[in-house]
Amino acid sequence: MSIRFTGAAVVAVSLVGLAACTTAAPGTPIPDRVNSTDTPTSGDSPPDELPTNGAPKVENPIDATHFEQNPCDALTPAQASRLNVPPDGQAADTEFGGGCIWRNPDSGGATGISFLSSVRRGLSIAYAEESAGYYRYFKPIDDLEGFPAAIFDTGTDKPTSQCSITVGLSDDLAFQTLTNLSRANIGKTDPCEAGVMATREMLKTIKANS
Repeated sequence: MSIRFTGAAVVAVSLVGLAACTTAAPGTPIPDRVNSTDTPTSGDSPPDELPTNGAPKVENPIDATHFEQNPCDALTPAQASRLNVPPDGQAADTEFGGGCIWRNPDSGGATGISFLSSVRRGLSIAYAEESAGYYRYFKPIDDLEGFPAAIFDTGTDKPTSQCSITVGLSDDLAFQTLTNLSRANIGKTDPCEAGVMATREMLKTIKANS
């Protein structure tokens, strides 16, 4: 059996429609919705050798088990404050793994994370989708706090109000974030600058506690 997920595959339907937060600098992110794509689930055997499809190898993998089980720990209260979201996140688990959203009801913004724990293909999953033509926009990031990542979008040629990012923590584990800019920041801020900012904050916490 296989599923197909595109867009911010990790984020559950409960995340749909959230606008990401405003920040003192750029706005901030939140995961996207779940769609399907022809990629193996935990019921399928992954390739013997990862990465695949041109994805970069994760040179310094970490064990992020704690955050897979407790995704709301990925932002400290101080980090949440810098991103202009509440300190306490709301669990938003998906069929692929644990997730969490921090939403700002005043700005209409939110930032979120979700892990691809049940699909053990790491960043290769994003590169496989890119090879299959599922994305209209795809931009690799060689080094995001020491990890390879990729910005992607299925709906537009250039993100304008939201930005999805996949990060490889090891060759077989990735997490994703999505940024929907706050209402005030749409058209004024690059959502991918905002997405990178929030994802960096999450990576700092995950690295320091893994």
